[in-house]
Amino acid sequence: VLMDALGANLILLGSGNLYQWDGTTLTQTVDPDFPADAYTLASLADRILSSARGSDTFDWSAVGDSSNWPATGFAASARYPDEIRAQAEIGGDLFHFGAATTQPWRAVGGVDSEAFDVLGSIIINRGIVGRDAWARLDSYAMFVGDDRALYELNGYVPQRVVNRALEIAMEAFTEAEISTTQCFSYLNG
Repeated sequence: VLMDALGANLILLGSGNLYQWDGTTLTQTVDPDFPADAYTLASLADRILSSARGSDTFDWSAVGDSSNWPATGFAASARYPDEIRAQAEIGGDLFHFGAATTQPWRAVGGVDSEAFDVLGSIIINRGIVGRDAWARLDSYAMFVGDDRALYELNGYVPQRVVNRALEIAMEAFTEAEISTTQCFSYLNG
C-alpha cells in the first residue's frame, strides 16, 4: 500500500485501487479515467498522480479531488520514453524514476491537459531498481540506481554514495529480488 495526502485526506493505493480516507469514511475511486493497474502514487499541486505498471504515461486527478480523473489529464515524455517505476514529489518537483532514466516534471497549472510539463532538457541518466527503492530525506532523496548502487539526489544531479559492502550484497540479488527493494528513512531525535 502506498500513501500520500491531498489536503486533510489520506490517499491510499493498494492492488491497483485508489482510496480516500477523510477521517471517517474510506471511499474507493471508481472513475473510468483512473489508470487501470495503477502502480505509483504521488501528489503535487493539489492533485494526485499515478501511473500504470509498466507504463511511460502518468495520469492526474482534478484539483483537490482524488475521485475525479479528467480524460485529458495525462502525459508522457516524448523525448525519453521510459517505464515509470516510481513517482515522488521532491523539493516542489515531480520526479519520475524510470527503468533507465529519472525525469523531473513541474506543475504548470492551466487546464487539465496542460497541468504538468517536463522540466526543460533535464534527463538524469540513472534509473531505479524498483518502485519502493527510494526514500525522502527532508528536501532530497536517496535511491538504489539501476546499476545497484546507492545515490543521493539533491537537486538534479545524482551523487553516488559509496558503500561497497552494500553494492556487493545487492549484486547477489536476482532481478526479481532487487525489484522488491524497499528503502525508508527516519529522523533520530
